[in-house]
Amino acid sequence: MMKVVSIAEIHRRSVESLRLDADALDLTSVEVVAATIRRAASFYCPCPMRTLGSVVVGAHRGIIDDSEAFARTVDDTIESLVAYGDLLELEEPDLDDAAVRGRTLLYCAPPCCVPRLTGSLLLLGISADGVSSLPNDLEASIEYSGHSRILQTTNGDDLERLKELGFLELSMDAWLRSPAKGSPEQFLVSINEQLRTVSAAGEIAALRIINPDSNVDFYRGRWVEPTNECGKFVGRRPQLYGADIWCYVELKDGQPLQLIDLPLARSKWRGCDDAWLIQLALDAVRGNPQKYLVRRGPPGTTIVDFFSPLPMWAKRRLDAMGETVPPMRSLFSYKFRDDELAEEADFLQKRLWLAPAC
Repeated sequence: MMKVVSIAEIHRRSVESLRLDADALDLTSVEVVAATIRRAASFYCPCPMRTLGSVVVGAHRGIIDDSEAFARTVDDTIESLVAYGDLLELEEPDLDDAAVRGRTLLYCAPPCCVPRLTGSLLLLGISADGVSSLPNDLEASIEYSGHSRILQTTNGDDLERLKELGFLELSMDAWLRSPAKGSPEQFLVSINEQLRTVSAAGEIAALRIINPDSNVDFYRGRWVEPTNECGKFVGRRPQLYGADIWCYVELKDGQPLQLIDLPLARSKWRGCDDAWLIQLALDAVRGNPQKYLVRRGPPGTTIVDFFSPLPMWAKRRLDAMGETVPPMRSLFSYKFRDDELAEEADFLQKRLWLAPAC
């Protein structure tokens, strides 16, 4: 006898098949979308990003009310999984074929884990055929937050158990692919050395710079056109086509002496990521570091407000460790568990040279 199944029941059974909580989540929740993408990727990758997105969206046709919004969620979540490390975006191997040169494919990263100081473990990568290799007790200890997965360990043996199951252990720095640790002064020494090796800049039309004397809590208000400034600044300059180019420039009486475009040579990140880290260092060295504000969140949590953009590798960590919440008089905000705040504050102060707001 044929049985009619409601859309609500399809949602519920689909969420349960991914071993997620159907009472708290539905098919449009980011946690469920991320799990669905990971499962689809285990069968379809390597493939272009567009193909993976089409597969996931197509599988939900007719059971999602707002298909356009769902498609946007899928695209955003795929990009988040690439940034997080579940998926690897690599250039197609046939570099001799001009038709495919420069195109990229998505690959499934191998299962990996990243230990944290609190004892919990970040889980990355995708198992073959979408089948989890974790025993039930470890599976039940996974905390899903957006696209990230955190294994809340119950004893000191969990890391060894994961390694026995084939998981690779990554250090936090290896996962973040962040710049080497050091003081802001040390960081600027290498940047300034690169600046000294370039030829004279000449006149630059419509150059804008970040005013170092401006309020570090109001990012948009820091941008000005140079007048009579002297020193080294983060800036942006227009180009004929496309977005303005990020740059690091030395000025004398408001006129450019030397300039390097960003990203820097051999940088792993975008031009804006290099620029924002340089500005963090410049502000810290001047004794006016950028700030973050800590305030109470719901029971057991703390909210941290940020007032300036951060490099992608830093946001990658915050996305994994915390949960975005609506900002309050800030640029963006994250919520963290109270027992994880000390580790995150240490990261913000030592790796980004931020200071807590009084």
